[in-house]
Amino acid sequence: MRYHARVLALITALSSSLALAVPPPPPALAAFATLPADPPPDEIVRGLHYWVSNEERPELFRSELEALGPGGVLIGVGTAPDFLYAGWMKPDALVLMDFDSAIPALHKAYRAVFLRAATIAEFNALWSHKHKKALAAAIDEDIPAGPERSEVHDALREARAIVNAHNQRFATGFRERKVPSFLPDDAQYQTVRALFLEGRVFMLRGDLTADRAMAAIADASKRAGLVVRALYL
Repeated sequence: MRYHARVLALITALSSSLALAVPPPPPALAAFATLPADPPPDEIVRGLHYWVSNEERPELFRSELEALGPGGVLIGVGTAPDFLYAGWMKPDALVLMDFDSAIPALHKAYRAVFLRAATIAEFNALWSHKHKKALAAAIDEDIPAGPERSEVHDALREARAIVNAHNQRFATGFRERKVPSFLPDDAQYQTVRALFLEGRVFMLRGDLTADRAMAAIADASKRAGLVVRALYL
């Protein structure tokens, strides 16, 4: 009952609160906030959006990532694996990019959830079918009406159930294998959530074969006095 009361309070707050301000980056990371997007590709691979990863054992990278951190910059393509890796590496800045613009749009839905969900239970609740209206309301609070907001809603309509099922399945697997990650482990979850609360997560359409985003990330890292310690492809 206490869990359901907490979720109800969360939803009530979402529906009645003033617009939630997405946290600005720390001054040292200001250059990351204006990273330029690369042009959209002529086509995406097989015409499919990769809402979740098909890599079943991301913990194989865990020890190496923990050894790299804490600090530095973590750049990653795709979605959920980046949050796993950020929890283990504890970077100063997390740059989420993909040449498919639907993936950064989904990242903005993740941001809406992380900013509001103080616990893993609340995180899972906001991804559930039962509370999809609350998540939609959160996106409306974060993003002004226009093409950007519409793109996030479009991504969410297709991806929400897939993401929810994927996260639940991976959480079960991590618990069985005793792998600490942001899905079943509170300390890891709070590490990842803190990156969003502190404005240290940046998302954009970036193409590894183009000449804007990666060059700008390099420049922003130099301005911040940071080293790119991990690049997840």
